Amino acid sequence: MEEKEVKNIAEYLEPEFDEELSKEFEEKIDIKEVLNKEIVIHNYSIQKSEFGKDRNFMTLRIEIGEKKGYINVGSNPLMEQMRKAEEKNIEFPVKATIIEKQSSTTNNTYYTFKRKENEK
Repeated sequence: MEEKEVKNIAEYLEPEFDEELSKEFEEKIDIKEVLNKEIVIHNYSIQKSEFGKDRNFMTLRIEIGEKKGYINVGSNPLMEQMRKAEEKNIEFPVKATIIEKQSSTTNNTYYTFKRKENEK
């Protein structure tokens, strides 16, 4: 009987981030630095958070002006918006503006993508 070659699963998996892109966007940027400013999102990923059970966070690889880097954020609205954009076959890079809004039901604030030109 002929022996079948056993392959490694890694040969079939896509990298989480393109390695060249990761090197290009290795500087961490604070989200406060980009609030209310237009950014260019090159890609993103959502991972499990170490801070809290059943919590996730998102890494956005971004460009703002001449600066390239990444933002880590745990905002559920931002993650949900990215998931919905992915379902609509988003093509990167894309322009976006992250804003901070206050909940209409609580005093909490949250981050979301600006949807309309006049939204604050």
